[in-house]
Amino acid sequence: MSLIERMAISALSAIDDALSRRYTAPSKDIAVPGPWTDRDNDVLGVTVTPEVLASIIQRRNRGELRQWCDLADHARRTNPHLHAQLQIRELSVQETDFEVVPGDSTARAKKAAQVCGDLYRQWQEDGWYTWASDIVGAKLYPVGLQEVSWGRWDGLMAPLALTRIAERRLSYACQRFDETPWELRIWDQNAPESIFNPVYGLKVSDFHPDKFIAHEHRIVGGHRASEGLFAVVCWYWLFGVYSWKHLMALLETFGRPPVIGYFAAGGAKAADRGGSVKMDGTRNATDSEIAAAKRVLATMSGALRAVVPDTIRYEVLKFDMPANPAQILTSDKVDAYVSKAINGTTGVTDIVAGARSAHETAERAALTPYRADCRDVARVGTILFRRFVRANPDYFGATCAPPRMVASHDEATDLQVFTTAMQTARSTGARIPESWYHERLGVPLPKPGERLLGDAVVAPD
Repeated sequence: MSLIERMAISALSAIDDALSRRYTAPSKDIAVPGPWTDRDNDVLGVTVTPEVLASIIQRRNRGELRQWCDLADHARRTNPHLHAQLQIRELSVQETDFEVVPGDSTARAKKAAQVCGDLYRQWQEDGWYTWASDIVGAKLYPVGLQEVSWGRWDGLMAPLALTRIAERRLSYACQRFDETPWELRIWDQNAPESIFNPVYGLKVSDFHPDKFIAHEHRIVGGHRASEGLFAVVCWYWLFGVYSWKHLMALLETFGRPPVIGYFAAGGAKAADRGGSVKMDGTRNATDSEIAAAKRVLATMSGALRAVVPDTIRYEVLKFDMPANPAQILTSDKVDAYVSKAINGTTGVTDIVAGARSAHETAERAALTPYRADCRDVARVGTILFRRFVRANPDYFGATCAPPRMVASHDEATDLQVFTTAMQTARSTGARIPESWYHERLGVPLPKPGERLLGDAVVAPD
C-alpha cells in the first residue's frame, strides 16, 4: 500500500469518526428527509439494452447501488405484472395481525408486553402498515434501511416511527484496502449539503446502534451487493420489455398497414392488361398532386378518408395476423417466470378456469414466502421492543426480558379434519376446554337463556 493511499484512508477515517461523534443522539433524525438529489433518479426508458443492463450490473457488483436501484424502481413502475407480484406480498403482510408475547413468565416481562402492546397500537395509528410494506418491499433490492425516530410517549423514550431510506442512497462501495469492505453505507452523491456526501459516504455502524434498522435479506446468496429479487428477474423483465416493444410495432403494422402510392400514371381511364391495372390517361400527375399523394401516405390509417386526383392510385398490402404472435408467447412466459421467482408459483394471479385444485396447491405454495415475510416484519417489531425496554431501564428494570412480536396466521379451519381430531382426542380421554373448542370453530358461547340453533320456536300465548 502506497503512502498516498494510507494518507487518504486515514483522512477518510478521521472524517467518519468526527461525524460519528457529532451525530450519536438517537432522538435526532439524521438521514431523513433525503437531500434534493434523492429525487434525481435515472430514467433510462427504452434505452435499456442488454449492454446497458450488463454495465449497471457490473457497477452494482462493485457496491455502487444507485443506478441498479433506479432501474429496479423503473422496472416496477413500468411493468404491472412485476408490481402486482410484489404488491401481493406487501399487502398480505399489511393485512396480517401481530401479537405481543411476553419474553418470559415473570410479572415484569408481562408488564413490558402490556406496555409494548399499547405502543404497537399507537404504531398502527401512525404508520405501522407502511413500515411493514417497506420491510417486505426492501427484498426487491440488495439491501433496505429504515431510520428510527425517537420521542417521548407516555413519559417514556420510545421509537415512534420508521422512515424508509431510499435504496438508491445506500452503497457497499469503499476504498480498495478498507478493513470492513461489506459495511453498509449511506452515500448522497452530488449533494454537498448532506453529511453523507464524502467519498463513499458514511458507515451506518458509525452512528448510534438504535438509530437504524438494516434489512439485509438473503434472497439468492452470493456476495452482498448482488442480493434482492430484482437480481433474479432483471433479465426476464428486459426480455418482456423487448417483447412488448416488438408487439407494439406489430400492432402498428396491422393497424396501419403499408400502402403503396402510384402517381404520374395518367387520367381516370384504366384497363386490365395481363392481370395488372395500368393507367391509360393522357396526362401526368402535377407537382401539387404528387405532394397530395405523399401527404395521404404519411397520414394513412384505417380511418383515413381522402379525396385524391385521378392521376393517383393507392394499393394496401394485405397479410394475415398470426393467431399467437411470438411476442405475446414470450411475454406470457416472462410473466410466469417473474411470478415463480417472487411468489413461488404462477397460480396466485394467473387464474385458469376449471383448475381449482391447481390453484389451491398454488395458494399453499405461496404461503411459504408470506410466512417468511411475516417473520421478517415481526423480527423488526421485536428489535424495536428490545430497544424500547433497554432505553427505559428505570421503568422496566435492567434485567427485564423484552417481549416478542409474532404474526397471527388466521387460516381457515378444515371442519372435517378438525371434527375427526376432536373425536379421536375425546376417545383417548383428552380433556378439551369448551371455550377453546368454540374459539377454534368461531362460534361464541351461548348466553344464559339464549335460544340455541335447532331449538323449537315457542309460540307466544
